[in-house]
Amino acid sequence: MENAKALGLGSKEGGFEKTREDVATKRQKWSEKLKVGKNETLNKELREHQENLQQLKNMTNADITKIDKDLREATARQAEISRMSNSPEKTRLQDLYTEKINVLRNQKKAIKEGKAFIATYTDEDGSPKSVNQQAH
Repeated sequence: MENAKALGLGSKEGGFEKTREDVATKRQKWSEKLKVGKNETLNKELREHQENLQQLKNMTNADITKIDKDLREATARQAEISRMSNSPEKTRLQDLYTEKINVLRNQKKAIKEGKAFIATYTDEDGSPKSVNQQAH
């Protein structure tokens, strides 16, 4: 048993409760170190910047997810239109959806690059739709 203790394999003093207390104490000390110190303002600013970055990422991901959904729908509709018989209406709709798909792709690119994006396209019913993406 002495050899086992020497190797650190045997029972230890204090047991589970002691280990829990030690871990809690270490966490508390680390927490206090982050809160107070000569770098307190830097730590606070860093946390604020990290929170802002996370909010921007969440906004960007939501925007991109919506654009991806709109792109899938527009591409599917464009495929349906391509199966229609040739007519002036088919050509008009194909042009409308090509324009819409290009606007959505450019909007997605602008979001990824953190740029502002403003565009207008015509919807299938003939009404103009505006896209006004603010820079993040």
